[in-house]
Amino acid sequence: MEQPWPPPGPWSFPRTDGEAEEESDLDVSPSSPHCPPVPGGGAQMYSDGIELACQKQKEFVKSSVACKWNLAEAQQKLGSLALHNSESLDQEHAKAQTAVSELRQREEEWRQKEEALVQRERIVLLIKIKEKQKMKINHNHLCRNMSKKSDIL
Repeated sequence: MEQPWPPPGPWSFPRTDGEAEEESDLDVSPSSPHCPPVPGGGAQMYSDGIELACQKQKEFVKSSVACKWNLAEAQQKLGSLALHNSESLDQEHAKAQTAVSELRQREEEWRQKEEALVQRERIVLLIKIKEKQKMKINHNHLCRNMSKKSDIL
């Protein structure tokens, strides 16, 4: 039994008997009553045409599958490159963070060394001041002793 086209559903409108007859008039297969036999191997030509159409369709399907396969491979390669690029960016970011961390550590080391030098200079300065004070005291003490001796003489 022949199925109506389009299949019944919310998209199709009710058919009239005339429309069904019009559609059957469109049937051009060799077995159709509307298609008169073609002399000189017309059925063979029709069969060859169908075979050629099937062959073309098979070639198209093969080509389509090959294109889809190539697309899938290209997408996989692109994904791989994106992942590699992402890993490279992560590595560069890690290197930059390490460099920043090392710079901060070196800066802190230099500050500590600078502070140690400043403290050493202060200690040296204090020692010199104390030595000068001792010398001054000794000088004053000597001067007084000499003054006393000169007074005695």
